[in-house]
Amino acid sequence: MDRNFWISRWNDNQIGFHQENYNRLLRKYWHSLGVQQGGEVLVPLCGKSKDMLWLAEAGHRVLGNEFSDLAVESFFYENDMPQANMLNVTSGIREFGAFKIMIGDFFDMSARDTKNVAAVYDRAALVALPTQIRKKYAAHLRKILPSGCLILLISLEYEKGKIDPPPYTVLADEVNSLFSDWCNTEHLETLPAIIKGKEGFEGAYRIEVK
Repeated sequence: MDRNFWISRWNDNQIGFHQENYNRLLRKYWHSLGVQQGGEVLVPLCGKSKDMLWLAEAGHRVLGNEFSDLAVESFFYENDMPQANMLNVTSGIREFGAFKIMIGDFFDMSARDTKNVAAVYDRAALVALPTQIRKKYAAHLRKILPSGCLILLISLEYEKGKIDPPPYTVLADEVNSLFSDWCNTEHLETLPAIIKGKEGFEGAYRIEVK
């Protein structure tokens, strides 16, 4: 994972991947996962995603992970949670209310960090990574997630060569390859979507850690 690439994207405000609205597949399928109220939800490579607000409004504690300190500070500032009002600020961690965001490399997260995680919401992590790093990402999730943890994965699909990645296209066969050995996977739906101004698809998967 190229830390400098993502930090420079945030510093240069090249964040076309950031969505101002709640994700439609999150709103449609999250409650079908059956995650208990108050359960902690891990959001890898979270940026300043508005979806974290939706998860908190749904009654969850949110554990984010993000490379860019600027993205994290922007999340709190833009949502009326300025740093001066944070309840707990420690090195590499920003907290306020239902939100705790760890600033740093996702691969540095340990099972100790995620011991209370009941679910994962991945809209922009897997699709941000090239093929070999996607394998490493799934393997690290396997290492750190508790048994029974639920994952709502949002994937993107498009004709290769049509769009300059990231985001990368991740097809159903690859999702099964990455997760089926250690999870139960279910393809929920795939819908037409606009990706970087081009026609593509957005898919949703329910994944349960065995």
